[in-house]
Amino acid sequence: MPLELDHVFVASSIDAPEVELLRSLGFKEGDVNDHPGQGTASRRIFFENTYLEFIWLTDPRAATEAPVFRTGLAQRADPRHDSSHFGFGFRSSVDPMPEVPFETWKYCPAYLPEGSGFAMAANSEKLDEPLIFVLPGSRTPNWEVPEHPNGAQRLTKVSFAGHTPSPSGVITAFLGLGLVWPEDGVDPLLRIVFDHGARGERHDLRPHLPLALTW
Repeated sequence: MPLELDHVFVASSIDAPEVELLRSLGFKEGDVNDHPGQGTASRRIFFENTYLEFIWLTDPRAATEAPVFRTGLAQRADPRHDSSHFGFGFRSSVDPMPEVPFETWKYCPAYLPEGSGFAMAANSEKLDEPLIFVLPGSRTPNWEVPEHPNGAQRLTKVSFAGHTPSPSGVITAFLGLGLVWPEDGVDPLLRIVFDHGARGERHDLRPHLPLALTW
């Protein structure tokens, strides 16, 4: 399966003040990203092969209108809501995009060129599971990679806990790809490892973010 992890998102408070925690740990922030017509915006931290995105709601009304409502972003991007606040975006290394082993629907947000859209996993309305999607076309990382003061360079593993005890067929097939790993645990947690943990740094950002980082 020629798919690669493009980025990971986690819900944050408005304007993502939680990113300051990562800055204090030696991560260098990239540019802020707006999603016109989707009702969300984000702050981002870039690495060699992926980036972390901290997303919040800017327009709850837009997030509940078609076609955005099917993504559940109105709930997912609100950390106060009882839903999964994680999302995994993938890119294809070949064009056309290979067929993925789970059902998808085409999500065409207003900020993409007309006719272009994400392949959104069909479990998008199952709010207790992460949002899973594949970006259009073949892609390679096209961002400038900063030099993080803490030395982190490349994401090497990502796993999550807090998924539903009765997973959908989509999430089962998705986990079977071996790109993201499940963990035991009821409480939501996104665990990310950079550079195979070579520096021995471990930081759990709870309760501010359901995020644990190792590098």
